[in-house]
Amino acid sequence: MIPTTGRLGAFACANRKRLVPGNLVRSEETGMNKEIGSGQANPAVESAYRNIAEILEVARTSAYRAVNFAMVQAYWQIGRVIVEEEQRGKKRADYGKALISELARRLTEDYGQGFIKRNLWYMRDFYLSFPKMNAVRSELTWTHYRRLL
Repeated sequence: MIPTTGRLGAFACANRKRLVPGNLVRSEETGMNKEIGSGQANPAVESAYRNIAEILEVARTSAYRAVNFAMVQAYWQIGRVIVEEEQRGKKRADYGKALISELARRLTEDYGQGFIKRNLWYMRDFYLSFPKMNAVRSELTWTHYRRLL
């Protein structure tokens, strides 16, 4: 559940600097640090700004979590496809290494470094460890699942 009031603290995206009153940001024009929201004499403006900043932070956090869970689901589905293609009804995969090597080559070419052989093995193991999609929790990130494997 995402909070709708109060400071977000742990809910802020770790890679993103929060632009709320009291934070310092570097001015591109002067190269000097300046405080966000400082110098506001009007308390109504300050209050509105803080409310809007909080709304934006909650929205960003919600979007971050939704995208993260969508990627976790995609990795689970990729793992399922790999396992099904490997096994084709067999108990043990005969050509898993060759399949993953070729997929890694092509996917890395088209989609970037996130699809190297090691990551495809993680996705395969992810599916094998959590064969029911309902067991995959939205609260956990891909990093959490990789550490569990």
